[in-house]
Amino acid sequence: MQSKYFLHNRGSVQGPYTEQELISRLQAGLVHATTLVSSADCDPQPLGDLLPSIRQESPAEEVTASKDHQSLPSRPSPSKPSRARPKGSGMGRLAFAVIFIVVILGASYLAAAMNPYIGGLLGAAFLLYPVSLRLDNIGRRPLSCWLIFVPVVGLFVILQCLVLPANYEFDRKLDRAPAIIIIALILLYWIAIIITEH
Repeated sequence: MQSKYFLHNRGSVQGPYTEQELISRLQAGLVHATTLVSSADCDPQPLGDLLPSIRQESPAEEVTASKDHQSLPSRPSPSKPSRARPKGSGMGRLAFAVIFIVVILGASYLAAAMNPYIGGLLGAAFLLYPVSLRLDNIGRRPLSCWLIFVPVVGLFVILQCLVLPANYEFDRKLDRAPAIIIIALILLYWIAIIITEH
C-alpha cells in the first residue's frame, strides 16, 4: 500500500497525496523541497528530507525553521472546507443603517398622515431588499428577510442587521459599534414618536 502524505501550507493541512502526486506538484511549482509534509508515520518535515528522490530532482534550497514549523500538530487532521467568504458581499452595516433611518422616518410620516398599519407595512416592504443584502453580508440566509413581517421576530432580524459586523457568522466577533448603534436606535425611536404625535 502506498503512503499518503499531507502538505502543511500557511497554517492549513492539504491532502492526502501519493508520492507521485507530490512529485507532480513539485514539478509544477506548486510546492518546494522546503514545504512541510507529514504522513501517518512521521511528523511534519521538509518535503526534500522526507522523500530523498525529490531532493535530487529539485534545486537545493535552504531549509529554515520558522514559527509555523514549530506550531504544527504532530498528526494531520482531515482537511475541512473553508467557511470564509469574501468580504464585501451584500450590504455593509453603515449603508443599511442610513437606509433604515430614511425608511423608518418615511414610514413614521406615512403612519402619522394615514393609517399606522399602512405606514408599518410600507416601511417593512421597503426594507425587504436591504435586509436581504445585509443578512448576506452577515453570513446568514438572505431569504430570512421575510421574517421582518413577523411581529417581534422582525425586530430581532432588524437589530441583527444593524448591530452585527460583516461575516459575523464566520468570525463570531463583535466590534465596538453595537453600543453606538443601540444608542442611535433609542434616539431614532424617540424621534419617530415625536413625528407621529405631531
